Amino acid sequence: MTLPATSPLFATVGTYPMDGDDWEGDPVRVDPGASRRAEGYEPDTLPVEWANFITGVHGDWIEHHRRRRVASGLGSWTPRTAASNFRIKAIAARPAATALLGVVPTLPVDHFLSIVGTGGGDTIQASSDGSAWTGSSTGLTANVADLAYLSGVDRWIAVGGSANGTIFSRIAGNLATSWTSVYGPTGAFFTHVACSDTRAIAIGIGGRVSTSTDGTTWTGLTALPEEATDIAYGGGIFVTVYRDTIRTSPDGSTWTTRYTVAATAGTKETRVTYDATRARFFVSSSASGVAKIHTFPAAEPDDVTSISLGEAVEDLACVNGVLVLVALNHVRFSDDAGASFSYAYTGPTAALGEVVCASDVLSCVFVGGDSGASTAFLTQSMRGL
Repeated sequence: MTLPATSPLFATVGTYPMDGDDWEGDPVRVDPGASRRAEGYEPDTLPVEWANFITGVHGDWIEHHRRRRVASGLGSWTPRTAASNFRIKAIAARPAATALLGVVPTLPVDHFLSIVGTGGGDTIQASSDGSAWTGSSTGLTANVADLAYLSGVDRWIAVGGSANGTIFSRIAGNLATSWTSVYGPTGAFFTHVACSDTRAIAIGIGGRVSTSTDGTTWTGLTALPEEATDIAYGGGIFVTVYRDTIRTSPDGSTWTTRYTVAATAGTKETRVTYDATRARFFVSSSASGVAKIHTFPAAEPDDVTSISLGEAVEDLACVNGVLVLVALNHVRFSDDAGASFSYAYTGPTAALGEVVCASDVLSCVFVGGDSGASTAFLTQSMRGL
């Protein structure tokens, strides 16, 4: 992002907004303040858009400072260690209500949900802040693999199963509400789920695809050509990934291949996330200890570019324009769309496996460990959680 010129109050020529377009809008008079007037400065005439940048009204200006604040704060992490013999399988975030800049929003009791595997089966844990966790598994009758929030009907969706696939649904915001099994076709094990505001799509073994608009009534769709390893939604499209193959669909009924190359032997599960600030998807594909990060704008999904990273990536997520990558035992981030990365955390007590970013006004990044023997929660937040 290009920043305005130095001392923008007094720059009168060669000035451009952050998007590079010519200035528009009616000129306004900007008072330099009493101290500057005493030094001989006179009020200047500036375009309305520039005045908006200066006063923080323009969204891009706010986003720039928010992004820098997130990036500069990613070095401060708090370990949250749970009981032994737990293993985090998935984490999901429910967006908090938008609040004014500088005001901490009220977080719902189920702002975060995590699936924790134990010797006796999976449990779902709920938390408002990533610190205190409460069991929220009433009604689950099978192991589950992934979670997502369907905001249009205020419902959580959990997918999984054992011999037969099962999809569970529950109204959000009340931990006393039981999960209800709403879909269970024979032989269909679901592995991942993603939601827009109005539609949920679950994918599973054998390329199975099912969809719902209310979280309770589900319809099976034409299967994908392969067993996708992740799914995400953003910018009006759903994206599935499998090794180095990327497909998109507006509703899950038909899928268009956007990118595919021969996968390297030993390719790990490919993951995908959406950056709402940049309206761009990021995909990680790792093999032989090296990751490739593919990225493309939601509006132009065929415009895929790739970069290499000298280590494998377990998971990735975005918050306010900052891309967060989780490797085996540390966290890296990029605030320039993957052009460069910095280390944010190194040396947890357990291997890291899952990351979720809650992108509300005050940012929160939440990382979960997956060592198979113990659980390590890590949180980083501008709220000081």
